[in-house]
Order: sequence, then C-alpha cells, then structure tokens
Amino acid sequence: MWVFKFETIIRGNAIPKGEPVDDIMLRDALLLWNAGLNARKAAFAVRPLGDPDAQMYEYQNGACMDEWRAFADLPEPALLAKAMVELWHIVAFSNVPAAMVHAEMIRVPEYRNMLADDCLPSAFRHERGTAV
Repeated sequence: MWVFKFETIIRGNAIPKGEPVDDIMLRDALLLWNAGLNARKAAFAVRPLGDPDAQMYEYQNGACMDEWRAFADLPEPALLAKAMVELWHIVAFSNVPAAMVHAEMIRVPEYRNMLADDCLPSAFRHERGTAV
C-alpha cells in the first residue's frame, strides 16, 4: 500500500493527498491516457485490469493487450523494458508530461524498483532499507 502525493481523481472522486492506495503489479497494469494535443488536456492513469476507469480515457495499453501478456510470461526485465518503451511513446507522441506519468507509475512496484535511490519518493525508501 502507498499514499498519494497529490490529489488524484479516481472514478470521479477526489482522492486527497495522504490517502492510502494499493500497488498494481506491472503484469496487471492498464496504462490509460488522453493525449495533450489540439488544446486537449493531457491525462494519465495506471489502474488494474478490469477497472471501470478505463472507459474514461481515449487510449489504453498494458494488461489489456495480448502482446503485454506475452511479455508478462518472460522474466521481469522484459516486461519492464516493454513498459518503458510504451511510456516513452506516451510522453513523446501524446504530449503527456513525464512528471504526470511518473507520479502514476509509482503505484507499480517494478517501476519503483528500477528507480535510483535519489528518484525514489521518501515514502518508499523503507522498501530498500533506506528510510528517511
């Protein structure tokens, strides 16, 4: 379980800063976004497969795709590499801010594990035995 750093909207409800939220394993993660193009506001969320929030976004990738599930059966670095490529595409081609993607991806333990210590939010440093 982790805690939101910023107020976030889930299913139309505001989740205030400090509210605990469960992790989402990478193999089960839906990447959801709205492109920040043509005067539209960008949005990005990570939700578990089957979450009704998926209907609120223009695009989705991740656990809903056969290719993602095929990568999920390989050793963890393969799926993480696939996810990083997908995230790069979302940032580069859909004009979604990298900070927005990072703030949501913190929910995914595999993503947190690959971050350098100085990039890991202090709330998660206990996972490495380096609590602040």
